[in-house]
Amino acid sequence: MVSNVVMCLAIYFIAFTDVFSKAYQQQNVTYGRYKAIILLSYVMSALDTLLIVIGVQKFIEGDWIGLSFIVFARGTGAWNGCWVAMWLFNRFHKK
Repeated sequence: MVSNVVMCLAIYFIAFTDVFSKAYQQQNVTYGRYKAIILLSYVMSALDTLLIVIGVQKFIEGDWIGLSFIVFARGTGAWNGCWVAMWLFNRFHKK
């Protein structure tokens, strides 16, 4: 059994990467960077699936505390990932 702390850290990094890729993907769509869209689509699909599987597993187990940790870690990773993606895109790509 994985401790809640380790699980939260893993979920944070998965959510960070997931939302980072979505935010970066949106910038690619907005600015017509077609080739960059392909790889990020597969990354987003894999990370979304992983997050759903982990959440459903906790729900089925009835681990409501673990599920609340997942929500917190995922939300925190999500906004952090979005901010970093926006900053990096604006720093390295001219509009």
